[in-house]
Amino acid sequence: MRPKAPHLAYRPTLVTDALTTSSEVDRLVEKVENEISSRTGQQLRIRARNDQGEETTFTALKSDFDGAHARVAKTPSIATPPGGRILKQVQFGYLKSDGFRAVVPLQYLVLNSENQVLEYGAGSDNALSAFHQNLIGRALSKAELKRIEDLNGKLLSDLRADPAARAKLREFAKSRGWNLKTLEPMLERSGLAYFDAEHFNLHEWRKKNGYSIKEMRDAGWMKISFNSAGEPSFSVDRIDGIRIPYHTKNGRIPIWRTRNTGHRFPKLPKYLGWPTDRAIDREFSVAEKLYQSELLEGARGKTVVITEGEFKCLIATQETGVITVGIPGISQFDSDIASALIDSGASEFVVILDRDAKGKALLRTDGISDSERAAYQIAKSLETAALAQKQNHIKIRIGLLPPGPAGEKLGIDDLILKVGPKPFLDTIKSAESSSDYAKNLGLDENFMELARRRSISRKALGEIQALREKAPLTPAMSQTASTLRFLNKELDRTFLTYLDHEFSGARSLSQVDARYGSISSISEVPNGRKKTLTRGAENAPVKVGKSYVDVESFTGDLAFLDYATIEAKGERCFPVPCGTTPYTTADLREAFSSGNLSGSLASDFEQGLKLADENGFVPQSFQDYLTVLSAGHVSEIFPAEEYGYVFEGQLKDSGRAAHLPLFIAKKDSGRAVAFIRMHTEEASTSNSRKQFEEIYQWIRER
Repeated sequence: MRPKAPHLAYRPTLVTDALTTSSEVDRLVEKVENEISSRTGQQLRIRARNDQGEETTFTALKSDFDGAHARVAKTPSIATPPGGRILKQVQFGYLKSDGFRAVVPLQYLVLNSENQVLEYGAGSDNALSAFHQNLIGRALSKAELKRIEDLNGKLLSDLRADPAARAKLREFAKSRGWNLKTLEPMLERSGLAYFDAEHFNLHEWRKKNGYSIKEMRDAGWMKISFNSAGEPSFSVDRIDGIRIPYHTKNGRIPIWRTRNTGHRFPKLPKYLGWPTDRAIDREFSVAEKLYQSELLEGARGKTVVITEGEFKCLIATQETGVITVGIPGISQFDSDIASALIDSGASEFVVILDRDAKGKALLRTDGISDSERAAYQIAKSLETAALAQKQNHIKIRIGLLPPGPAGEKLGIDDLILKVGPKPFLDTIKSAESSSDYAKNLGLDENFMELARRRSISRKALGEIQALREKAPLTPAMSQTASTLRFLNKELDRTFLTYLDHEFSGARSLSQVDARYGSISSISEVPNGRKKTLTRGAENAPVKVGKSYVDVESFTGDLAFLDYATIEAKGERCFPVPCGTTPYTTADLREAFSSGNLSGSLASDFEQGLKLADENGFVPQSFQDYLTVLSAGHVSEIFPAEEYGYVFEGQLKDSGRAAHLPLFIAKKDSGRAVAFIRMHTEEASTSNSRKQFEEIYQWIRER
């Protein structure tokens, strides 16, 4: 099912050999990071149309604009040079993972034959200024940063004092199940505030308190946009939700994040970062990257828990007294945070991230979820910092929360609010060293280190490329780049060889567990716009949770889970190994004909019926019965709290159709993650194979 990696000799010492030869990667990466600003890695792009109306997109380099004449004008003042061209309808912006993000329009560009910009025009001084700031970057002075802190502190305080906003905050807190006895002290200490632009007039507040629109924009409360003519307008951030301030040790508020309540923008993520202007050159401090970092002032000799997410920190600290600090996301732990934690003088650190649903681990090549992997990496980063600071006596351990009652994702706050603080405190007590954690989880520590070095070296090489696009590299940086490229090739080769040998030719860790078949790495569904996805006899649009599922949701890696009765033979499983159920074909026939169910068969069918009822699916045949049963059987792997079950889906294209008896999609995004099938010993192998191949080939068909 997966393309095999190029054949490479495999030997047991391959990974350790690569670790030995790449021992200087960290030193080289550090040299690169010292040259990198917060903006360097952002891909600045130009999108425009030529005289024939054809769209073109290319990287916008600062050097391309050196010496160019800037004007507030709609048409050029110079003639097109020989071999040159004029581009119109110009959009300047950033290339992000979800596509091009326009920031400011230009009216035209005049380029010579070597694509050097000779002249460019914008519709207004404001548009021209915004373009320059994004191209070159702008810094904030200490006075400007202090004004932002003052603005945030004053505005959040006024929001907490506003009766309507306070009522909304309390309503949200109650919906989360927060302890009402300790609610007010926690809200006061945390500084949480509710903001809704429709009920709090930010323009009036700004004028009353003497802040400029620019200051409101720099603090993230307003944003600037331009129309096609280059005329600017400022608007209030309309995302209604909880503003979560990050405090410095002296109580000031440099930044904040947002918990989206979803009333106005349900498709946006639950948690959103501080909406700072991307043109600003700014390095963030630990206080701006680690929630409740101010509590480290009192951490000497104590246990400190590290987790992900602000509310988990608040609940854990409030309900147990254990200092709990948090990163915004599992990939946002860095060496600065690690050093600050070690400097705090705490006697031990325990990393406790969310307990993921089993389905999260299944969707990774090695069967280990992202949270489990991140916990290990954070612990190792702390160990490295402790070693560098000669603080080897500090204990660093990893705790694994118990699973949710229905197998759903579980965080520290969920656990404490549902069953009290004891399981959280027990998790701290039973936490393991990183080595024991890796051993019990099945993590290959050497391979994890190899993957880490490969990741940071690849990122550094990308940053070097961004540096090169802005100015020629220094001789020292050129040498660093050359060495890193050489080492990264060895790391890449070893990484792919390991996956090829250990995980059936997987090309990355972000693929389905190698024990299952999958459609691997489809970036887009071929002919996706011509294909439709519906369900049921009514051909209704497919929806799970609040999200619609369409054919474009069938991208990335999808698992094929084929379940068979306990006596089924292996050759009847195609094209992947069968998952074996605890019941026989005779059990299923008897239960279907008589309705007498018991044991695991009864519990699986009962859960499956609940999922079928939610979809309006009524089983009528024996095969329908098996479909419902298979849904119940995998509900612990894919809990209904996070995943939606779609029965009787139809993929259609120009009169053709492929039948999907059951597939599963994420409720928050609508992305399909797995196809499920159950068959019996007596099922026709050829029919099962044909059905499976039809689905597989249809999605891949161009």
